[in-house]
Amino acid sequence: MDNSLSPAHTLIQIVRPDHKGLHYDIMRTLKDYNIQISYGRFYVSQNGISDIDLFVIQMNGKIIDPNKQRALCERLRLELFHPLRVTVVSYGPDTEFLVANPVELFGKGRPLVFYDITLALKLLHTCIFLAEIGRHLIGRM
Repeated sequence: MDNSLSPAHTLIQIVRPDHKGLHYDIMRTLKDYNIQISYGRFYVSQNGISDIDLFVIQMNGKIIDPNKQRALCERLRLELFHPLRVTVVSYGPDTEFLVANPVELFGKGRPLVFYDITLALKLLHTCIFLAEIGRHLIGRM
């Protein structure tokens, strides 16, 4: 984060390997913090590295408070490095495959997550006996 490049905005720079849903995860996280993007630049290099610059503001202007900056950076790291939480548990002959998909505060989840998971299992020739989709509130950050 940098507050020196603009008199009215905070610059958030993100450099990381590109993945499906990266921009969605960033936008969802910023929306949860009530942060507006005034200007953004997205670039993906040929080796698959995303370089993202976002000039943002919150309701009262720049993000100046170091605690808020640290909290936002940690949340972005969590959401970008672990967009889905996956657990595999064996119960004898049965195996449970649990996928936790973070949702926005207004209840919408990442688009096509369950399609992508079932497609991956199909490509691995793994049969699904039972699938359940539910919502659970674990906690707010």
